[in-house]
Amino acid sequence: MIRPLTNEDQLQNLADMDLSKLRPEFVDQIGQLRRKVINRIKPKSINGRKLNGEMLFNLAESYVDAINKGAVPSIESSWSYICKNECLRASQDAYEIFLKELDTNFQESAPMPEEELKSIYKSAKKNTLDKFNKVAVGDVREEYLCQLKEKMSDKLDWYKNENINQTEQQCYMFLNANYESIEHKLRNQEYKCLDDLSHEIKDFEQFYLDQGPKGPCYREIGLEFCYKSLAEGSDYFNKTV
Repeated sequence: MIRPLTNEDQLQNLADMDLSKLRPEFVDQIGQLRRKVINRIKPKSINGRKLNGEMLFNLAESYVDAINKGAVPSIESSWSYICKNECLRASQDAYEIFLKELDTNFQESAPMPEEELKSIYKSAKKNTLDKFNKVAVGDVREEYLCQLKEKMSDKLDWYKNENINQTEQQCYMFLNANYESIEHKLRNQEYKCLDDLSHEIKDFEQFYLDQGPKGPCYREIGLEFCYKSLAEGSDYFNKTV
């Protein structure tokens, strides 16, 4: 190849020079060399698996590490090293996708029926495993896959508990806020008889089931609240009549 420049001073700063300032013949030769490399080079592969840039770096690193320790580089041990790194990276990246998708959907819809949470989890899990399987390689992938599934299952348990907590909190807020009108009428002795109170609490119960927050055991929460309210209302009604 010809010299890129004839000026010796400029040659010292060649890395900072713009292509337009280099000799056209040199630029043309560089282009030909680049095309030749791209067209003829074959991807490095081990055990039938093509290596990407990071895998190739890890392979070189394992060789250097072995040489520095006075050992002979082994393709088999180097491949195991690459597989562990790739599986670890695949597991971490996939789990981040899982957390982001699950958390985003949960924050938008919580509290929710348990079946809806399971559906969100199922979708997030599928996308997570798809991501993992595209990157993970080697015999150790099953080990990392099991660990990933266990982490996702543990996280689902956390969301189940959080969903229950939010259901209870929002259901009682809804019940207490909307029951105030009945409580006010009871204290002002606006009910002519206990049946009037009972009918209105029954209507209130249906209103809650139709309009209230939905989540695990939301129905049981409403029924318990209305039963307790009727019992307390009956005592109050009997004492004041």
